[in-house]
Amino acid sequence: MKRTLILLLIPLLAAGCNVVGAVADKVAGPEEIKAKYVPAKEPMLVLAESYAHPSDTVVESEQLVEKVAQQLKDHNVAPVVDPAAPFNLKAAKPTEYQQMTIAQIGRTLGAKQVLYIDIAQSNVFVAEASEMLKGKAVVRVRIVDADSGKTRWPEEGGDGYPLIVETPMLRQGQGIDEPSVRLQLQEAMGEKVASLFYTYKPQ
Repeated sequence: MKRTLILLLIPLLAAGCNVVGAVADKVAGPEEIKAKYVPAKEPMLVLAESYAHPSDTVVESEQLVEKVAQQLKDHNVAPVVDPAAPFNLKAAKPTEYQQMTIAQIGRTLGAKQVLYIDIAQSNVFVAEASEMLKGKAVVRVRIVDADSGKTRWPEEGGDGYPLIVETPMLRQGQGIDEPSVRLQLQEAMGEKVASLFYTYKPQ
């Protein structure tokens, strides 16, 4: 009889452990996502453009830089140079700006490091024969040393760390149009870029 009771209790105890574990997970929440790279606490310039087609992504660049810069400030990642500075420099000295390297732009604006975002794609698609919109953005991210011009991160160098963001299919209507979807896309990408550089818990 005792042996039977023990055998019956084993699965019950195991089930109890599973329940306790599930409760503990729920209380503790999801695990932290570690920063991919922790930048030095030095002045950082956020610079975004399409390397291949700089003139095609002016609006997207401004929206993305503003969002990333704000997120970096909010999470105390590093001191951030005025996000409007590179656009003001480009407007004031367009010819000189086009000839400057990433590092030179950073140094000119007082940065020690540049968070460079190459916008490979930023589009809003309209589904055929419908009123549905969908946005997609693809970027590559790297941090460049403003003094040496070398890439600090990713350590393996290359074109940068790739990120992709897509919006859900959205029906055009009040408050939903192509410009609003583009803005939503850049805000989502901005959060994703900035989160590479700080530890956080997913919501």
